[in-house]
Amino acid sequence: MEKLHDAELRMISHQDDTAHPELILSDHGEQVRIKDVQEEMEAEHAARRNVEKQRDDLHLDLERAERDNRKLEESIMDLQRDKQQSDHKITEQQDSLEKEKKLRMDLEGDLKRSQKSIMDLQRDVQQSDHKITEQQVFT
Repeated sequence: MEKLHDAELRMISHQDDTAHPELILSDHGEQVRIKDVQEEMEAEHAARRNVEKQRDDLHLDLERAERDNRKLEESIMDLQRDKQQSDHKITEQQDSLEKEKKLRMDLEGDLKRSQKSIMDLQRDVQQSDHKITEQQVFT
């Protein structure tokens, strides 16, 4: 860029004869200082470099944002998968709990029937004992 800059100035300064070696003719035919043209060109080059740097920085920011977005999407997918697995486990545990409740109710029913049978047997034993005692008394 600097070589082009210097070459442009040499070309401009050698095109026309000017009254002073540090002056050249502008596009409008006015005499301007070479130093002023150089400073203006340098300012434009600096502004251009600044814009290019900003563009590059924005490009890097965009790449980072896209990478972060991909990571977030992967995290969301992982969380959704984990939620589905948790929901499945919850459903299995609820089913298991219902089976255990039914089994417990069945066992409680069996226990009540067994207790009733035991009470009936105890009553039968008492009646039998009473009959035996009566028979012994009568004999």
